[in-house]
Amino acid sequence: MKTWIVAQPEEALVKKITQSISISPMLARLLVNRKRKTPEAVNEFLYPQLAGLHDPFLFPQMALAVDRVQQAIHRKERILIYGDYDADGLTGTTILSLVLRKYTNQVYTRIPHRLDEGYGLNSEAIQEEKQNGIDLIIAVDCGITATAEAELTKELGLDLIITDHHTLGDQFPAALAILHPHLPNSGYPFQYLAGVGVAFKFAQAISATLENKRSANLELLEYLDLVAIGTICDVVPLIGENRILTKFGLQQLTKTARPGLQALIAIAGIAHRKMGSEQVAYQLGPRLNAAGRMGHAEVALNLLLTENAEQAIFYARQLNEYNQQRQQIELDILSEAEEQLQSAGGTPEMLSGAVVLADESWHQGVLGIVAGKLAEKYARPVVLFRLNEDEWTGSARGIYGFNLMQALGQCDHIKYGGHWKAAGLTVARTRLAQFREQFHSVTTAMLAEIAGTPSISIDAEITLSELSERFLKEELPLLEPYGTDNPEPTFIARNLTLIAEPKLLKEKHLKLRFNSLENIQVVAMGYQWLNRFDSIPTYGERYEVAFTPKLNNYQGMETIELQIKDIRKA
Repeated sequence: MKTWIVAQPEEALVKKITQSISISPMLARLLVNRKRKTPEAVNEFLYPQLAGLHDPFLFPQMALAVDRVQQAIHRKERILIYGDYDADGLTGTTILSLVLRKYTNQVYTRIPHRLDEGYGLNSEAIQEEKQNGIDLIIAVDCGITATAEAELTKELGLDLIITDHHTLGDQFPAALAILHPHLPNSGYPFQYLAGVGVAFKFAQAISATLENKRSANLELLEYLDLVAIGTICDVVPLIGENRILTKFGLQQLTKTARPGLQALIAIAGIAHRKMGSEQVAYQLGPRLNAAGRMGHAEVALNLLLTENAEQAIFYARQLNEYNQQRQQIELDILSEAEEQLQSAGGTPEMLSGAVVLADESWHQGVLGIVAGKLAEKYARPVVLFRLNEDEWTGSARGIYGFNLMQALGQCDHIKYGGHWKAAGLTVARTRLAQFREQFHSVTTAMLAEIAGTPSISIDAEITLSELSERFLKEELPLLEPYGTDNPEPTFIARNLTLIAEPKLLKEKHLKLRFNSLENIQVVAMGYQWLNRFDSIPTYGERYEVAFTPKLNNYQGMETIELQIKDIRKA
């Protein structure tokens, strides 16, 4: 059973905000609980403005990078955009490619094959591109730990510009310029840009310079649909500048004219809908990422770059097929991983440290997804490995409050990269047992510091009568887009009586009907119930329910639905 942590707002601040801004006390309570404690902070959060975007030239090395691109264009040099194979890298690569192609026809792209080449810059690709006549490489969403590869570019007479946002290593690559929001003494005021965000800032600066614009921060807003996709899919905090980029980017995505996105939206079955972070995260993102996971990321890049509607439909169908294949492989590996846990003599709840599992045949492209599901289920870090010739290649996923990079940094004889909650790593074939033992010891000590029962954060207690039409239709949407550091609100309602027998739908979801003390009836849905809960509620009993509210429109009738996060007897 989870511990419910119910936020306790400062009512004096709630009163002050409701008096200053025309919002309900409940919305003010939510915002105060999320550290927006002044009318100015609340106003800025609820009503973000494009004017709040920062000047790209605040990156210390931006001018140097733009000058080198301008030089390459004037000299008709060959420019390679080298991007990562996930949605973040793909959208960033697309933006830079499209913008640069306005000024030169010497722009090329390369996305590494996940299974054959692995993540990021690699020496073989650099040497191959030198033979192809490339003069300048721009790395997108990768490169910040590629010290050896950067040295190789210098030896070959190539210039390298790195645009990245991943965790910094002990050494910085010897690139011509590095654009990264975390660089020490960086003058850039927002640290949490995704890779696409950094690439977009670079594109803005290039465009403003070549078009002789005085200001760069409002350039290229027509590309915000791509920025929103990459930012949401990379699960960076949706606050500050990211909130502005995604808020306006989702508006752009709803009306996008890009044939590739139109085709992807159609095949995902979400055409004619207002685009939100949920549609991007669960419909568009998985299809774009499936290409890279299955080893064919070029298909996703082609989809984003094409201006031909028929080609777009063709690529969208391919991505849909890859996604279906990915889903089946994911289910198979999840089942095999659970079997390994059982045969090892127990489940992770009985263990003190991280879970490390390996299989020679597992598909590398989906290990991160499966590791994430196991980490969420068992509330501990998980690493899954597959054998790749002479080394084990793994994907690691962490839990809230646990820093994966810190843990991996205490282990010997591994190569790794990523951020606090997700990382990739490699271990020599003969050192897997040593890594498992060392990582288990490290994580046991770290987990002891954050030990405790799994918890669920609840924004506020609410009565069903407070779930008014105005609150649900006019106020809650002001909090969107939802994501990291701005999750969809979770409420608690008490003294709800179950007034009908629970109904199992599709053998996995549970439909419940409750009545409150105010005599308000409501339907609650427990999605994936059998995978999340051990028992089914009893007819006639009273319960406390932690939920997120949804408005359903069925055959022209709007009804409120509570989507259950957790439940317990009153």
